[in-house]
Amino acid sequence: MVVWEILLAVGIPLSGAAVWTIRYFWKKEQCFTILANKIDQLTDHDVGSIDTHEEFEQRLRNIETQQTKNEIYLKLLLDDRKISYNP
Repeated sequence: MVVWEILLAVGIPLSGAAVWTIRYFWKKEQCFTILANKIDQLTDHDVGSIDTHEEFEQRLRNIETQQTKNEIYLKLLLDDRKISYNP
């Protein structure tokens, strides 16, 4: 009788710990599966955006070039009319 009592005294907490451990790793696996699916979904969605970003960079370079030219013209006009300005 003593052996069964010892097995029950040790077995019941161990079975609870085993259930907790199994549930923990199962939920962790589900989380990683959801994360992997989300990464795949975002990667598929992001396939064509490289061209878009390159196009925006080119447009920004053009705007900066035009802005520099406009500043030069404005300074020349102000100098020609002898209007003071803060460079």
